[in-house]
Amino acid sequence: MRRFTIWILLLCVFVTAFASESEAARRRRPRKRVQVVNEKKLYERIGGNKVVSNIVDEWMRMNLGDGRISSYFSKLAGKPEQMARFRRQLADQICQMSDGPCKSENVIQKVSPDLLANEEHFLIFADHLFRAMQKYNVAEREKNELLARLGELRGEALPEQASNR
Repeated sequence: MRRFTIWILLLCVFVTAFASESEAARRRRPRKRVQVVNEKKLYERIGGNKVVSNIVDEWMRMNLGDGRISSYFSKLAGKPEQMARFRRQLADQICQMSDGPCKSENVIQKVSPDLLANEEHFLIFADHLFRAMQKYNVAEREKNELLARLGELRGEALPEQASNR
């Protein structure tokens, strides 16, 4: 029995010695490169400017019509010029968030910073975006990507909010 154990141990040492050498040789071999598929940007997969514009219009209508979160936009309510500017800036922000050609700053945080801090209200806000995208037949994958990016926007704003308290 003792001889058998010794032979097993020697066999294990022998196998591991060669296994490590073969592993090192395998690592030295050139690897085949994985082809990268040139996928369209999220902005293009959503449908581009026209669809983003329609989504933002529907999203704004839903947010202003929902009594639970409409107060965040009350300072814009009686001022059509400011409302139109906010709508354009929000469309630019969605365009930029989806890797489109637009450049924007965080207009949501500027107009209503408390919206990002209040989790329940932010979820309502995000749900309205989801429903607006659903209305314009945006695919599930694209909806999820855009909502995730909206969530990242909230995550970036929260440390700032906490430091102001």
